[in-house]
Amino acid sequence: MKCFFIEEKRRTPDLLLAAASELVDDIRDGERQVRHIQFWVPSLPGADAGRLLRRIASLPGASRTEAGALTLYKLPLDELERWIRMLASKRADRRKIR
Repeated sequence: MKCFFIEEKRRTPDLLLAAASELVDDIRDGERQVRHIQFWVPSLPGADAGRLLRRIASLPGASRTEAGALTLYKLPLDELERWIRMLASKRADRRKIR
């Protein structure tokens, strides 16, 4: 299990992509049997959950389960990896345009 906390003022899309990509790469290099990623976050009303969490919950095979003060997100590792690569590619394309 891997856990980390990033101070709110330091949270950026590039940092998220780098951390998520590193997590997927680390899993792929080690535990071949991992098929799903799951994580808990404090429960927020749907409208307050933020674009990122809503997008993660909408990925194919993903689920969102509320359990009191926490919400469990679970998604297939393959879908997370596909989404991360797509986002990284889009961000790289935007940088080329600038």
